[in-house]
Amino acid sequence: FSPGESESESYGNYILVTTIINGETVFIKYNHLNQVNVKKGDIIKAGDVIGLNGNTGNANALGIIPHIHLQVFNTKWESINPLDFLTTKFDNQFNPISNDCN
Repeated sequence: FSPGESESESYGNYILVTTIINGETVFIKYNHLNQVNVKKGDIIKAGDVIGLNGNTGNANALGIIPHIHLQVFNTKWESINPLDFLTTKFDNQFNPISNDCN
């Protein structure tokens, strides 16, 4: 999709990242991107710019401003709350680092 290109019932350009957290495979999907900076099979790490937010797919048709629609799934494709991961820091083995700071 070109930036802002719309299509009903579509997430537009997206990236699906497969990772292992606490020994469990997790899929993280970034939707509505205006630009994708990676290709299938690339290995990414924290801090890599994998794409740019956007409003491709149904987001533009609905008049939604550019953003990233984030989805997280387990191996049964059941949704997991993305908020569980947004503030979590991980070590080099992808294990959560506890933070007792308030």
